[in-house]
Amino acid sequence: MAGLRSLPYRSRHPRAQPAPAFLHCGPEGGKYIVRGGETAAFYGEPPKPRIAIMTFESMEKAKAAFNSSAYKDAKKMGNKYAKFRVYAVEGLSQ
Repeated sequence: MAGLRSLPYRSRHPRAQPAPAFLHCGPEGGKYIVRGGETAAFYGEPPKPRIAIMTFESMEKAKAAFNSSAYKDAKKMGNKYAKFRVYAVEGLSQ
């Protein structure tokens, strides 16, 4: 699961913290493995200035987290301050 956000409305953003919507993914077992940090572009377009990557036990749990009413309600506030691209990619079996 990758979440990319840009803060075009940063001047209105009270604090540069994770969007409250992303905090509502924990009940479904979502864990951050990347939140911000240095990026480097090797080929193609550079990454957005703020990247978050989460891991879930399954695609179903990721979908449940991002389709939950708690997430959708919290994301309404985040939409005032940032533009989001959130998508899921199924990983390799371990």
